Amino acid sequence: MAIISLFSPKGGAGKTTTALLLGTTLAVDGYDVAMIDADPNASLSMWTDDDHNIPNLTIQKEPDEDELVGAIQSAREGGKTVIVDLDGRASTRATHALLMSDLVLVPFRGSMLDADLAAKAQKSINNAAVARGRPILYRGVLTNAPASTRFYARELTHVMNLLRDMPFPLLETAIAERQAYRALISYGGTLALLNPKAVPGIETAIINANALANEVVSLLGGDK
Repeated sequence: MAIISLFSPKGGAGKTTTALLLGTTLAVDGYDVAMIDADPNASLSMWTDDDHNIPNLTIQKEPDEDELVGAIQSAREGGKTVIVDLDGRASTRATHALLMSDLVLVPFRGSMLDADLAAKAQKSINNAAVARGRPILYRGVLTNAPASTRFYARELTHVMNLLRDMPFPLLETAIAERQAYRALISYGGTLALLNPKAVPGIETAIINANALANEVVSLLGGDK
């Protein structure tokens, strides 16, 4: 099964949100998903502290650097789709995960700083591809985006054009800024289990998350 790594040198770029949306959406759709929190901040593992267990989704908390390769390989051999939330630094741990990945997602927000750091992530991915001896599939994914491209600010449009011109391949699906995504991290569970009386926009959030998962599965050569 596929190994998908989330990699960004910038904190707050949306790695954990992207990983959680992808993992929970795939699990709801019947995939066996293993999520590995390899970021020392352990933000992804905080979600598991809530009592909303999903039978076909597991999260392993921050394995040691020496254990990461084994954890990824074990999950893959168990027939699981593996999602790895990586430390943003160009560390040995990150390099090992990149070398094993079928797809690397690089979340970024719409600022020039994010564009610069996405370019650094691209360099790390390409270096890992050289070491592996074959290309590594990767895509940038815009996070915290306006709900429609009609509302993109001039800076965001400029950033998107710069990345495309590098070229830096981007997912067509952007992750919109939604209260439901913040609630998912705060309360656990899945988007569908959130209380619609307390959290607005759940249905549109689910549509957005499904579009993300559909595009990722399609990139990896499957049908969701």
